Amino acid sequence: AYIHDPQFSYRSFTRLEGRIAMDSLQIEPLLWTALDDDNQRARLPVRYRILSNDHGEFLEATSALTYHHFGSESFSTYVGELSLGARIEMHRIGESLRGSFTRMSVGLGYQVTSYAVTDVSSDRGALMLGHFGYGFYLPLGGEIETYYENRRDTYLGGSSPSSRNGSGFLGYFGLRLRQPLNKRFALRAQAEIGSAYLLSGGLEVQWGKQ
Repeated sequence: AYIHDPQFSYRSFTRLEGRIAMDSLQIEPLLWTALDDDNQRARLPVRYRILSNDHGEFLEATSALTYHHFGSESFSTYVGELSLGARIEMHRIGESLRGSFTRMSVGLGYQVTSYAVTDVSSDRGALMLGHFGYGFYLPLGGEIETYYENRRDTYLGGSSPSSRNGSGFLGYFGLRLRQPLNKRFALRAQAEIGSAYLLSGGLEVQWGKQ
């Protein structure tokens, strides 16, 4: 992954992500590690499918813990969150929308920022979380989705009408692609923009039940 943020010196990252699925329960650990700076971000979402069907639609509850270490800047952040999300096939609304889908979620989080500086107290605050996306199916089971993510605690910060604002009051916008090559391998790519921008690409490998 490549991230350009004018407020920080990091640029290049490795991104290691996993997904363990057991019936209705999914665990998705994620680790970002900067290659050119002392910066690491670890995230552990746990998802529970309340409802689902064979068409990929679902209603799920998610809890997640996130730890983000900014070593060069001498602070770290901790976030706990809960959210409720759904994915819906758009042909339910109109037959002309067949082949597309929408994903959405809403939630709340609580963030603590701890400073490695003597006599400086931690900052605390609530987060209003949301994801609103619209996507299309591609050949061979692929899909592409454009979305808005209402959060400002990631590498993207928040969008702002002012180019001088390091992190604005909005969230960030993104585009993601997943294209299977066969039953075991898939290509993944992502582009996001907020107060910073991110480009990433990778290879997905599946084991177990296909």
